[in-house]
Amino acid sequence: MKNHTLIFLAILVAAWPAPVTAAEDASVEQMMEMSLEELLDITVTSAGGREQRMKEVSHAMFVISREDIERSGARNVPDLLEKVPGMHVQSIDANRYQVSIRGVPDLATFNLLVLVDGVIVYNPIFNGTVWESIYVSLDEIDRIEVIRGPGGVLYSQNSVNGVINIITRAATDTENYVSLRAGNFDYRSAVFGAGHQNDKLSVRTYGDFSFDNGYDKIRSVGRLNNRAEEEAAGFKVQYDFTPDRKLVLDGKYKNFDGNNRGILGMSQGKWQAEMYGGSARFDQRVDDRYDYFAKLDVIQHTFSFLSTHDSDVVAFSGLTQHNLHYDLAGRHIASLGAELRFSQANTNKLVFPAPAADAQRSQRVLSYFIQDEYRPADKWIITPGLRVNSNDMVPDHVDKYLLEPRLAVLYKLHPKHSLLVSGGRSYRTPSMVERFSQLPLQGGLTYAGTPDLEPERIHNYEIGWRGLMLEDRLSLNATAFKRKTTNLQIITELQGTSFLFDNNGKMTSTGLELDGQYSWNERLTLYGDYTYLHQQTYPDNNAQYYYFDFLEQKFSKHQIGLGLRWTKDRWKCDFYVKWHEGFRQPASVDGLLSPLSEEYSDYIKTKIRIAYAFAFPGLHMDADDAELELVINDLFGDNINESEANYYREPDVWLGLKVKF
Repeated sequence: MKNHTLIFLAILVAAWPAPVTAAEDASVEQMMEMSLEELLDITVTSAGGREQRMKEVSHAMFVISREDIERSGARNVPDLLEKVPGMHVQSIDANRYQVSIRGVPDLATFNLLVLVDGVIVYNPIFNGTVWESIYVSLDEIDRIEVIRGPGGVLYSQNSVNGVINIITRAATDTENYVSLRAGNFDYRSAVFGAGHQNDKLSVRTYGDFSFDNGYDKIRSVGRLNNRAEEEAAGFKVQYDFTPDRKLVLDGKYKNFDGNNRGILGMSQGKWQAEMYGGSARFDQRVDDRYDYFAKLDVIQHTFSFLSTHDSDVVAFSGLTQHNLHYDLAGRHIASLGAELRFSQANTNKLVFPAPAADAQRSQRVLSYFIQDEYRPADKWIITPGLRVNSNDMVPDHVDKYLLEPRLAVLYKLHPKHSLLVSGGRSYRTPSMVERFSQLPLQGGLTYAGTPDLEPERIHNYEIGWRGLMLEDRLSLNATAFKRKTTNLQIITELQGTSFLFDNNGKMTSTGLELDGQYSWNERLTLYGDYTYLHQQTYPDNNAQYYYFDFLEQKFSKHQIGLGLRWTKDRWKCDFYVKWHEGFRQPASVDGLLSPLSEEYSDYIKTKIRIAYAFAFPGLHMDADDAELELVINDLFGDNINESEANYYREPDVWLGLKVKF
């Protein structure tokens, strides 16, 4: 494998000295003035690793725009994702969330890949995302591109059920602002962002601070707040050598300091997460037929669950992608590249879970990929691809090279209607916890990792349709999918004195996802979304294992969201309500994580935002450069639980002022 690593590094170094340069993104004002047809024609980058028109993407994709973010009333990224069809978002408390795509939302959701500006931010210890530590500020996000279903051949491990790529403002964005907010739970927030451009050099920076005491009404324990203090900062520097060649340097930092209360029945404890890192990316468009990029990044991630500095993770990665346009019985865009990722975890002080012997574990993932977007005629886009992964978290008795093929076909039924069919295979490799952990329980019992645990094999099939109708006033998107998982990784019943991780059986998941938007007139827009998910397990042995019930029951099978957006002169009003069907949390076999089976009733979430734009008297500013907002979230949240943390949701009200200059 050393030779393969050297080959990758040679490719990366060769690309570095000498993906297509991005055009300037539309401003919020331009987005508001776009028709539905123009919105479907916006440029995205996550699906193909290069610029593509949204309506030609070969994935089930949803984009949260800058305008959506500004009008959302959200305080964090999971709050934004609530409106995405196929997403399952459960509140743990006022500041923490369990998030998944097409699966069970859990603290250790391990089948979802999250990136910030193309940099992977998951934790390899449990192959999940600590959402509190994602180093980004909402005010600095340009858009979020969500791929539902496998990320295809262009994304690394964890992209089994989906990809969330958070794209922040470009260094060339020169908008300056200050934002202040205050509300109940002693909530207060201060954010600033600034950008400057001088000839070929562009610089942007930001800072974000917030504090709140969180919810304090917790079932069975009493009234204990779950305060949280958060700090984030970052910069982005871009140097344009020519219009077709640029270098971007990026640095970000995030610190979350909170209490661990309610989880596992504990009334005290730490919940601290810190992430900082940097990246360098070089893009060049050589000519009309060839462009490429090369990227290097490093991340340091510290996490404290019960004691200070439970774990530290350092991750290095390098990625290069080359896009070649050519003609052969039609038009082609071939994308090929390689990715190397190395993670080092130090769990010397980790209590939950603790390593069996070696407190330092490493993981290396080496991947090669190739994809060809082929257009034999104007109505057809055929996209075959293959990714080859080598992951040392795969045990020795399994083939180290995991082949992940995918084929997608998009057919334009009409200039405004298209049909998409896709199928592919992917793998979920075990995490460090699943292979090597050792968690002591009461009575001499333990959770024990299984070093020989094999990867899950997933086959995914989708059919989708997107289109415009009613004189382009109504846009609709629909996706149906079926996913088959074999070598299912589950938690066993008691084996001697240990609960083990094991491969047992298979699972079939089916679902339907809908979203639509209707422009009633130039002032009023209505929108909605629907999600259906069903999972059925088929054990090879011992069908009574708790984990089978967990996979089948711990999520809302049906979700329906409805919203409206109204604009008149300087006034903006937004309303969104989402209904979640109730679900069942089965009792865990250890009697600790979930001591009793619980039924969670149907519940709704609401978001209301009213804003007024104005100009401060006597200051040189445009009429809408200042905006005052009132946000009321979870108006009907009293006495509603969403997860085993046992916190009751409470109404969240705050006032905000944002000034641009």
